[in-house]
Amino acid sequence: MRTISIYNNDLKDNKERREILTEKIKKSGFGTGREGEFMFVIGGDGTFLKAIQRNMKTNPVFIGINTGNLGFLSEFVFNDVDQILEMIKKKQYQLETIQIYEAIVTMKSQVKRLYFVNDLVVKEFDDAIHLGLHINDQKIANISGDGIIVSTHLGSTAYNLSAGGPLIYDGNHILSITPLVAMHNKKYKSLTKSIVLENKNEITINPYHKKGRPVRIICDGNRIKASDIRSISIKKSPFSVKMLRSPDYDFTGNIVEKILNNE
Repeated sequence: MRTISIYNNDLKDNKERREILTEKIKKSGFGTGREGEFMFVIGGDGTFLKAIQRNMKTNPVFIGINTGNLGFLSEFVFNDVDQILEMIKKKQYQLETIQIYEAIVTMKSQVKRLYFVNDLVVKEFDDAIHLGLHINDQKIANISGDGIIVSTHLGSTAYNLSAGGPLIYDGNHILSITPLVAMHNKKYKSLTKSIVLENKNEITINPYHKKGRPVRIICDGNRIKASDIRSISIKKSPFSVKMLRSPDYDFTGNIVEKILNNE
């Protein structure tokens, strides 16, 4: 018997939706369990990213049910559940493969490994930050300002776009590096424009610490704050996840509807 899991945030309405969905899954002839072949994710984009972080190694097919605001990552709403279950029964769907990236954070006393599918942001707490940027061990630029964003093509539609970074129209193999409010003057010669590159490259960010101020790393919503971060190395991880899409799903149409259409 094919099994389906459910992941939801703690909002009361979504707990109730989980109960309804569990009954619908059983009535459709599927089993339920923690490590199902498919995983319904009920919530907004933040919930979806958490579900991937916590379940990427068991590798279910993720199905986003948007009950949040924008819901760029989730194609479906709760009223689509019956249709989705029928699609799974008949195998009438398409799968989108999403690359997962890893960030190795080297500190004075330890090394941490983070994963993301959306973006990674490096900032200071309440002041300008000074960073060195390397690609494949070659020094590219210094960045002085509010910080830096490394985005995937999915993440390019979020904070990156708001910060003036490029919208990566189509390309699961593309990353962008966008400085945040960069300073460029006699004292600070900073990168002020975005860089777009293939994900076969390794990106390294080196914070230049001043007065022991802590550096913040935000990685798909997960946060690290430390004053002894030596480097952040970003590269393609060995992991990827699959998302269930309807047969007529179109990434371009999703961008137009949810990002570009302001009418």
